[in-house]
Amino acid sequence: MKKIFFRTFFIALFVLAFSVVPSYAQKPLKGGWTFTIQSPMGALPIPFSFKAGGKGAATVPTGSLQLSYREKGANISVAFEAPGLAPDGSDLTFVIRGTKTDTVVTAKAIVVTSTADPSSPAGFAITLLDVAGKRN
Repeated sequence: MKKIFFRTFFIALFVLAFSVVPSYAQKPLKGGWTFTIQSPMGALPIPFSFKAGGKGAATVPTGSLQLSYREKGANISVAFEAPGLAPDGSDLTFVIRGTKTDTVVTAKAIVVTSTADPSSPAGFAITLLDVAGKRN
């Protein structure tokens, strides 16, 4: 009887220990990251800084772009405007949705251009790009 009790106790302790670990393993997005966006022009590494309150910045060759973000568990959303950064000099809007771990982000970027496209549901040309992020 004593042997069964100890065996059951240790199994329960083991299960409890591993069920608690994932909640502590998930760090907030806050801090410095490098997101690499796979564009038709090649891989574009972009430094991102996420701050408290869902604000932050993306650093591009022309300066710093303000962004908004939110996270819920492992899910993240990031949005920012990129004036004049399209190859033709027009504006772009980025919406990035994906998942994160403590050190890695895997996501998709929806890029909305300023180019009219009547066949698009949004009325503008939209591109879907892969994004891989790494904590700095």
